[in-house]
Amino acid sequence: MKIAVISVAHIHAIDYCKDIAREFGAPAVIWDDDERRGREYAAKFNCPFEPDLDKVLANPAVDGFAVCSENSRHTPLLRRVLPVGKPTFCEKPLTVDPAEADEVAALVAKHHTPFTCGYIRAFTSPNMSSLAFAESGELGKPHHWIYRNAHHGAYGRWFDNPDLKWFVDPALSGGGAMMDICTHGLHLMRLYAGPVAAVRASTANLAGSWPQVEDWAMVELKFASGAIGRIEGAWCFPAAPLGLEIIGSKRSLYRVGDDVFCKGPDEEAKPVPLAEGRPYRMNRLFALVRGELSKEEIAKDLEASVAAVHLMAAAYESARTDGRWIEVK
Repeated sequence: MKIAVISVAHIHAIDYCKDIAREFGAPAVIWDDDERRGREYAAKFNCPFEPDLDKVLANPAVDGFAVCSENSRHTPLLRRVLPVGKPTFCEKPLTVDPAEADEVAALVAKHHTPFTCGYIRAFTSPNMSSLAFAESGELGKPHHWIYRNAHHGAYGRWFDNPDLKWFVDPALSGGGAMMDICTHGLHLMRLYAGPVAAVRASTANLAGSWPQVEDWAMVELKFASGAIGRIEGAWCFPAAPLGLEIIGSKRSLYRVGDDVFCKGPDEEAKPVPLAEGRPYRMNRLFALVRGELSKEEIAKDLEASVAAVHLMAAAYESARTDGRWIEVK
């Protein structure tokens, strides 16, 4: 399988290139608008660098594309990549603008392009197993969904790296930790818990490393079903319990490391059986190329990806207006 990497700007690009190299020896080719950066990655992974994107897109030997650019540059690249019609992965967030997310979805439909986005958390074994357990009825009626995702990057000064400093440039990133981290929870909750009626959010800069963007955020959701959700994302947590919790009318489900437990009143905590997750990271693109994902799964994933962009826009509107509830259409 030959995978072309379209930009290596994202912090995850090196891991995605490693995934490709592990399976297929090396990326087929790397393109980047920063020639120095692109050539460095190409040398690292012993593959060609091609400065002409049109040549990459026209290469008949390429089986699929991985777009790993700066957030605000996803849409201009996808406008060129998606009409080729080959399986495509785009790093999250899908876009930073809701209208552009709708445009991308329309391009996918028009060109029948197998497509997935980098909202990978929904497809891990612990989270898939948690959803299956909730759907089994063992929790009763789920009424509260909680998700936390965080790291210590603000204290580790991750984005002082010249190749990564765009993460703290709102013009390129669209925002800070909320855009980068909470976006996973928005996709996961929209995929698992369904449509959202209203959003509110608050943000802060706690570490002080990059005061131009937030390094902590809390997003609250009112689902159309009547359930509520809460997502916390941060770049300033040296350590924290991470993952998904689901509170039901009979039992609560929570995660400890990679293990999941449930507990009800006057019950001992019991482990939830873990099932195999769905393909994610580059494995999801590989599965697209092989035709291993159903049209229904691809469509639901894209719907949640587009919805996550709309929900993120509402969250930023709320944060700018002192945390008022923003209705979502």
